[in-house]
Amino acid sequence: MCNFLFIFIRALHEQDKRPKGGLSRYQFFCIATAAIFAYNIIPFYFFPSISALSFVCWIWKDSITAQQIGSGMNGLGIGSFSLDWMMTTSFIGSPLVVPSFVIFNMLFGYIVVAYIILPFSYWSNAFEARKFPMVSTNIYDSTGHKYNISRILDSNTLSLNQEAYDKYSKVYFTTSLIYSYGFSFAQYTSSISQIALFNGRSLWQQFKKAYKDDEQDVHSRLMKQNYESVPRWWFYIIFFPMIGMAILVCEGFGGQIQLRYWEILLACALVLVFLPMETVLQAISGLVRTHLYNELFVDPVEPII
Repeated sequence: MCNFLFIFIRALHEQDKRPKGGLSRYQFFCIATAAIFAYNIIPFYFFPSISALSFVCWIWKDSITAQQIGSGMNGLGIGSFSLDWMMTTSFIGSPLVVPSFVIFNMLFGYIVVAYIILPFSYWSNAFEARKFPMVSTNIYDSTGHKYNISRILDSNTLSLNQEAYDKYSKVYFTTSLIYSYGFSFAQYTSSISQIALFNGRSLWQQFKKAYKDDEQDVHSRLMKQNYESVPRWWFYIIFFPMIGMAILVCEGFGGQIQLRYWEILLACALVLVFLPMETVLQAISGLVRTHLYNELFVDPVEPII
């Protein structure tokens, strides 16, 4: 997104002389934008079915197993392909700006999770998986139906009614959603060990230099020639009042938001811990985090049970 905005701003504001027989940057941007719009409006509005062409499902249209194996939206997508560029590149955003080793790393992870771990867990009935769709982000009850949240909540306080919960059913996740949450939690903890072991010393040294303004990159030096630095106290008078307002909102209004002050402080602490890790990964791989599991386990339009 940042790269797109940078290109957009340059195309609109930078003076660019049109080469003979060629296009200016602004002209190329307009043509590319029109082409992208024309291409994407087809799968989005006119012909959505080309987002997932599943030949296995067409051949064995009455087989649930074939739907689970071949469906590009509700299953493993074997034998399925897409003509929708957004669907093709959604797992990394854009292959044009991501290093090749990242693409192959994610492809390997995709194959292991989608074609080995997930099918084995589902057909071995791990976590009672066969009661529910193979790929879905919905939650279910013990009978295989979507979980009715209203049955376990107190309508006045919107809090959990433990007695009603015990009488109704515990919450069941699909196999795909279980692995999605599991790998999502694992990626944050693994980022700490990854950066600490391989980049910890350099990260700490760069942090100290940046904080003391001992070393500046080219962009920072050029900016300082034309613009005065924003005083740090400007950030402080924004940061602390915003935290105070967030705590006030959560603790006020009779506690309807159900978020305590210590949870606000914990969220800020987590950002402080993980932000340096995520920025290093962004610089190395071109991605802040892996989108594989979010895109692999997207909520289908109509789950297959």
